Amino acid sequence: MMCKNIILMIKHSIIIFNLCYFLGFAWIILVMVSRDVEFNEHISDNQDEFKVRHSDDFMTYYRMNENSPIKNTIIVFYFAFTTLSTVGFGDFAPTNNPERVACSVILLVGVATFSVVLGNQSAIIEKYKIINQDLEHSE
Repeated sequence: MMCKNIILMIKHSIIIFNLCYFLGFAWIILVMVSRDVEFNEHISDNQDEFKVRHSDDFMTYYRMNENSPIKNTIIVFYFAFTTLSTVGFGDFAPTNNPERVACSVILLVGVATFSVVLGNQSAIIEKYKIINQDLEHSE
């Protein structure tokens, strides 16, 4: 029984890790797609005007084009985890309206996911409390 609960806790951790990883990269894809759509709508504009208009998007604001892929992976994972857990320290945040809409969806998913996982973790802890009480009373 104890081994089964430990495996369940590990499973929950893996689910959270995977969710953060994939949401982080979905976030970057969203930012890049919204940037490309905007660029294609204003194809006649020159690059300098495009850069000025996009100085407020997530990738430009946090200078992600200058980072290594590993550092960007850490940034988006951290951003997704703090957003999913609704902690949101504020060091990485959405910077324009499409990003804010996507972030709102991530927050809703995060609340539901963390509620389920924490509810299951609480149930596991309660089982351990009952087992400990039974062991104490049997002695």
